[in-house]
Amino acid sequence: LVNYYQFKEDNPELFKDVFPLDLRKIGDAGVITVPPYRDQSGRRLLFYRIGCWNPKVIPVEDLFKATIMAMELGLLEQRSQILGGVAVFDLENIGTQHAWQITPAVASKIVKLMVSCFPLTTHAIHVINHSWLFDKIYNIFKPLLNATMRSRIYFHGHDYTSLHKHIHPEHLPERYGGKYPDYSYTIWLNSLKKNFSVAKEVISYGYKFREEEVDPEVVKQLKAEGFKLY
Repeated sequence: LVNYYQFKEDNPELFKDVFPLDLRKIGDAGVITVPPYRDQSGRRLLFYRIGCWNPKVIPVEDLFKATIMAMELGLLEQRSQILGGVAVFDLENIGTQHAWQITPAVASKIVKLMVSCFPLTTHAIHVINHSWLFDKIYNIFKPLLNATMRSRIYFHGHDYTSLHKHIHPEHLPERYGGKYPDYSYTIWLNSLKKNFSVAKEVISYGYKFREEEVDPEVVKQLKAEGFKLY
């Protein structure tokens, strides 16, 4: 927990004046998915389709903000506090426009957030559909990873049967040989504004909502308890 507070102090731009619903463009592009289901061990799943990311439209900082919010809300779930989560990085169609974004500073932030700092344990990171370009990118990460960190990263290429040895197909979307449709990050974001208890917790973490974005009944309840809307 101390490490995470230090991460927040070192990266204030990722936490200041974050309006969750401004991150809908990430969901609309299909870059990040927070599915309603879990893996066979009950762990939260987070999917990234990096090839869908247009850095000219979505700054890398917004990907961090979206990830941080998903992970912080995971802390609200007792089950996730105990069991942690798993991340899947789909690198199909990544190009040089993505590689240029992964500077040593960005790589360091990714490692700290997903592996060494956050109080919610990321038990595994699965990399699929990667190409020769990823090897170049991974070379930036290698010096930042100790043996324990490296042991949590699995490379599957285009072999989904390899992925299925770790995450059973019945806990995956159809595109990876599973049974579920894709669940947009936008759907997850929209659910935040409709649930009073969740919206209250989101605001308590320092996130902000505009009044016109939130369901009227939720606005009424938030104001009754003294929460500020913009």
